Amino acid sequence: MNKTTLFETTPGSTQSYHIEKIRNCFSYVEKLSRPICCGVCNKYPYPATNGVLHDDLACERILCKTCITDTCPFCTKLMGDVARVPRYAMNIYNSVQVKCNECDEEMEREFYENHYWEDCLIICEFCHIAFNRVDLSVHSCPEEMINCGSDGCSLSFKRKDLEEHLDECRYYILEGLGNYDCKIKFLVNTSELLFQRVAAAEEHISSLVDQIPRKCKNCGKDFSFGDGSVCRYHPVFLWINAISN
Repeated sequence: MNKTTLFETTPGSTQSYHIEKIRNCFSYVEKLSRPICCGVCNKYPYPATNGVLHDDLACERILCKTCITDTCPFCTKLMGDVARVPRYAMNIYNSVQVKCNECDEEMEREFYENHYWEDCLIICEFCHIAFNRVDLSVHSCPEEMINCGSDGCSLSFKRKDLEEHLDECRYYILEGLGNYDCKIKFLVNTSELLFQRVAAAEEHISSLVDQIPRKCKNCGKDFSFGDGSVCRYHPVFLWINAISN
């Protein structure tokens, strides 16, 4: 099995954060040997190279690098120089059996980090597809709810709808002060949309006006332009006749 180092799988991250995170994701199947446990956390140092020995003949306690403070918690002396833990202890650290808390698979601890990043599958909470942690870290789920992110826009939507939203979001368009082509496209699209809405409104208003009942001043009958019943004595009717003649 090819081992993957911590920094290869988590570029730019802090070592102590990921060490603690990974260490809490497995359980020991075998009973731990107290003499080679960290004197602070009572666990085997993880990874094995994270274990150090307080290089003081009166102490010589094993500690995790992440558990070290300026002074030794046991002899209260300044930590000063530290040494690597004995080789036999490191071999035990690596060969001890552990169980993954996520999938219950058992393995030697030496291989757990590779299992954590590449073999143990995690279900995406949005699309419910299984990924290993390496792929999940770069997975931009199309079903995830996100915010526009533009100053002034408070809308939320699924990631897959982001492009469609940005085409219409005036806050996003106007943020690109230097992108004149983008602004012009936005203004043209907006003006066309406004013209369409005005034309639709005018047509709707015209249809409503045509349905308004009118009373002919000459004969007293009700009529409307919408139903085509124009009184022959109405001025419009007379005007049309005059033109046709």
